[in-house]
Amino acid sequence: MQSVNKLFVKCQSEPANEQIIFKTEFFKCTNHKSVLLLLCSDEHIYKINKQKIYKVSLQYLRFSVKAEQTNKQTQKQMKGDEFHTQIYKFTLERDDTDANEFYNFNFQTMYWFDNLRNKLNMLDYQVNYDISKLIGKGTFASVYEAKSKFDNQMYAAKAFYKKTLFQDPKGKEQVENEIRIMRQLNHPNLINLHEVYENKAQIYLIIDLARGGSLEYALKVLNGPVPFLSAKVIFRQIVEGLNGLHEKNIMHRDLKPDNILFRDFVPLKRYGLIHMGPNIMVSDFGVSSVVQEKLNVYQYTGTPGYMAPEVFETELDPKKTYNEKCDIFSLGCILYYLLIGKPLFANKQANMDMKIDWMAVEQELNSSHSLTMLLQRMLSPSPQDRPSCKEILENKILEVEYGEDGVPLFKDFQRPKSSPPKRLIQEDPQKNKGKRGHQYDAHHGRKTKGFWQSQIYQEKYQHGYPRHEIESNKCTAFISNCSWNCQKTITIMIKLNQILICSKLVRRKKKDVMNTLAKVRQYEASMTQLKRNIQKCQITLKELGSVDQQKTYQPVGKCFILKPKKDIAKEVAEIIKSHEKEIDEYEKVRQHLITKGKEKETQLQEAMKALKI
Repeated sequence: MQSVNKLFVKCQSEPANEQIIFKTEFFKCTNHKSVLLLLCSDEHIYKINKQKIYKVSLQYLRFSVKAEQTNKQTQKQMKGDEFHTQIYKFTLERDDTDANEFYNFNFQTMYWFDNLRNKLNMLDYQVNYDISKLIGKGTFASVYEAKSKFDNQMYAAKAFYKKTLFQDPKGKEQVENEIRIMRQLNHPNLINLHEVYENKAQIYLIIDLARGGSLEYALKVLNGPVPFLSAKVIFRQIVEGLNGLHEKNIMHRDLKPDNILFRDFVPLKRYGLIHMGPNIMVSDFGVSSVVQEKLNVYQYTGTPGYMAPEVFETELDPKKTYNEKCDIFSLGCILYYLLIGKPLFANKQANMDMKIDWMAVEQELNSSHSLTMLLQRMLSPSPQDRPSCKEILENKILEVEYGEDGVPLFKDFQRPKSSPPKRLIQEDPQKNKGKRGHQYDAHHGRKTKGFWQSQIYQEKYQHGYPRHEIESNKCTAFISNCSWNCQKTITIMIKLNQILICSKLVRRKKKDVMNTLAKVRQYEASMTQLKRNIQKCQITLKELGSVDQQKTYQPVGKCFILKPKKDIAKEVAEIIKSHEKEIDEYEKVRQHLITKGKEKETQLQEAMKALKI
């Protein structure tokens, strides 16, 4: 057995009051003893138990905050009353330790969730997301579709398997770097990180879902140059995303068509014909770095064919460094690929040699000198001569004008006429006839035949006669038409037929009585539940009065929303009013059901008497 370390370690002194962000009283889930937890600004959590002080570092720590319902037995152990049936469970865990679980009855526990979600990874992704089909696979990670249980929004879940990830010496550092970088980003043209979940086997990144595939795949399918207006619309969105990255003093370092994704699938030629929002997103920030001397993860990194000359220099001399202008060189390679329809450099050696025939490039660009000059500046060997993202967006050759409907405008262009939608033709009822001339019974969804096709059945069925009564009429009709002389046999068959009808009637009446009783019980149970909810709402109104903050968390199932205190109080008051109305309505229905049940009981007794023939 491996020795498991303790999560909290003893500490000599208590933290200063200036360092404490907030403190909350919890109970241990193991022995239900009271402890005090303090969240401090120096990235530690302190635990005070019987004047003993313990602390834990937030590094490599993960947590969860959940709302759970308790039963009566655990409720007594947890020192709760009849109204506090919901507990707020706070869990802390690390790879080398067991989980430490705490709980309390105060929804202000969600302040821990608000403060820790941007610092720590969370536990139990199954509580908030349904992971479905696999949509992509890489060396270390697999990407799945994920549906939020809270708002039914679709996301992508990027799953890293620790066993394969930790085999690479830089694997763990690369994932941590990606999470750290993505937590700083929030831009419509960048893949945004929403939440991070971790357990002892996997790490899950909940990110934006890209259904349209990559730019690399789209260019290969097109197998040619993209129309200039469509190329401008696409390229501007890429530059805007990269500009949002550079404003945070972060460089991508691996910009290529494979790392540019589409939210929804749209053919490249249609980008100049329809209204498109921010459909393009820059992704894969595993090797991204803050602009500094010693760069994150690797000094020499990138994809040959899209790498700047200064990046190749770090392969021989790792002490050399570079800045965000390396991404501008990659942008130039992408723009060339969009306009010409083939990559600028075929391999690594061609990328290093940097032999570009600018006269041939200008001819391929329809002798556009301004566009050639922009490409020449972006692909300059010296980083200082390359323009910034803002300068690229301000260049006149890349300007795009939009109409009132949000569609890009350019001269001598007519939109293709769309074909009118096909009209829905009502089906002929004669086509619903089955084979061999049998009519189709629309109520039962089957073909009719024999007696069920006859006029007697159709008339009685329309008037609402039960089927077993129609069967008895069929039997009596058969007996009356027969030519037998034996009257005893006929009378016995008639009596048997009557018993059959009465027994079926008794069974049906019994079912009706039982169903009404069950409905009455259901209404009574829902009424008691509504009364409990009203009492809970009154308690929450009292608790809201004791909260000092203007905003607080409102539990919605197992999820939580940050709302102003006044709004929550209004909502709770409205809930109380609606519950009271529902109780009055349920009481009326219950009384009506009771009277109905008594009538059905008398009918059942009459049917029981009729059965004794």
